[in-house]
Amino acid sequence: MRKNNMKIDDKYFNIEKIEYELLEIEQLINELQVYLNESIEGTLRVTHNHGSVQFYHNKKKGDTKGEYIKKKDENIAVRLAQQDYDRKFIQYLMNKRTMLKNLLDSIKEISDKKIDDMNIYNSLSVDRKRLVDSHIIDDITYKEEWIKDNYLGKGFTENDPEIITEKGERVRSKSEKLIADKLYMMDIPYRYECPITLRGIGKIYPDFTILKVESRKEVILEHFGMMDNPDYSDKAIKKINMLEKNGYNMGDNLLCTFETSKTPINMKNVENMFMNCFK
Repeated sequence: MRKNNMKIDDKYFNIEKIEYELLEIEQLINELQVYLNESIEGTLRVTHNHGSVQFYHNKKKGDTKGEYIKKKDENIAVRLAQQDYDRKFIQYLMNKRTMLKNLLDSIKEISDKKIDDMNIYNSLSVDRKRLVDSHIIDDITYKEEWIKDNYLGKGFTENDPEIITEKGERVRSKSEKLIADKLYMMDIPYRYECPITLRGIGKIYPDFTILKVESRKEVILEHFGMMDNPDYSDKAIKKINMLEKNGYNMGDNLLCTFETSKTPINMKNVENMFMNCFK
């Protein structure tokens, strides 16, 4: 099977966002129509005469000349101009409302029919499945293949402590073991010290690379364990800045945990962070 990141799902059209925008459009149309109910009859005509602007009030349909609006009555021109604009804007909103409603109906129709690649693939016989590569991998299969994908980690020296996680892998600190065990217990797929390449830097080994299964997005987590050490904390800040310059944004595809010798890592906070980001 191909390792294809493609995923078709009606939720990526963001139905809630479309429905919210339709609600806002409806409210704005209603507000403008209430204002226009109290409008001045007629339209505004604007002319230029010897370098000066003149306003005329066309009071009836078919009136091409209109009544001249004196300087002291310029507020009438302001109201007429606003009304003309509001009418055009209402028409724009109505057209947009129609298009969004049609789009929403189409999305819901596709969702109701549940037509997607996986249903097509699953409908094939066993013999045909052997001959076919599905263009879309379901979440479970994608997660399993991501976990099985081999990589060469940073490795250990003889002086590194031997700390083993519940998953059975070796890490460098007790805090990293706590983080790894929490991810493992929450069934969140991760890789320990999987290399990435940064522009102008080369290869580095983030502490954890975590998979956001639903969006097929990889998030790196760096744990900074000696923040009360000035040299260490300075290097930590430089590393975060370096990652951000390479497109890793805090709270999006970059997560960080911190501790000092007097303030250990708070695993309840870490659990909440994982719940918010990956569940």
